[in-house]
Amino acid sequence: MNVAVAAARLRIATDAYLSGVGSDDDGTLIRQHLQSAGVSLVGASETISPTSSAHARILADGSASYQFDVSTELPPMRSISPPAILHLGSIGAFVEPGASQALSLLRDLPDAVVTLDPNVRPAIMGDPERARRIVSNIVERADIVKLSDEDASWLYPDMTHAALASFLISEGASLVAITRGAQGCSLYSTLGHLDLRSPRVAVIDTIGAGDTFMAALLARIIHRGWIEILRSRSLSLEMVRDLGTFAARGAAITVSRQGCDPPTAAEMGEWF
Repeated sequence: MNVAVAAARLRIATDAYLSGVGSDDDGTLIRQHLQSAGVSLVGASETISPTSSAHARILADGSASYQFDVSTELPPMRSISPPAILHLGSIGAFVEPGASQALSLLRDLPDAVVTLDPNVRPAIMGDPERARRIVSNIVERADIVKLSDEDASWLYPDMTHAALASFLISEGASLVAITRGAQGCSLYSTLGHLDLRSPRVAVIDTIGAGDTFMAALLARIIHRGWIEILRSRSLSLEMVRDLGTFAARGAAITVSRQGCDPPTAAEMGEWF
């Protein structure tokens, strides 16, 4: 949801958000939040209750710990036009029954640009080996894979970031981004890699930083007209630098305020 909202705020048509949302008070809040951002919720969401929840506890450094009460079953999908981009990630792509449903959806949309953010939650994702198999299944179709350094350490503890990126690109990804919070990020394409610093901001709350980074990557690619270049696996390093700089700026704005409150296009100023 955070990726969908962040993308919509950056003027990307987010026409179909598929998730289980109940008819309870939490579900009402979610629908209102999506509607306010211009995101369309699809599927028979109102039939699933109670709404899944994650209770976040913000620590002194702005990071968060979570307690989950979730159901990952996806509702039936209404007939919609095939999306140009399909984003998968986090609990819904790794916890059953949602994981199998998401993989089936991926296979039913062979022409979509696919993006993946594992957004690891060890407390409920279970065995890392099983999670790695799911990542491999998705990466075969993925154009962009974004991980945090914590995701990378949990999923692939014996691989350096460079080795992991090389592996994911060999599996099919065109662009791999590994974020390290205040320490910046590294981006890898078929043509090489580069490291970028994070903009310096006062960190209030890190919730949604990675989701904003992912959404901003997508927004920049679309607004620059680089979709086909991405699909052809020929992003230049200058293009990659442009994408990473924009995404890092968006994430920096998000962490500078409370809650997942991604920036609008206007707030990105000259970066947009």
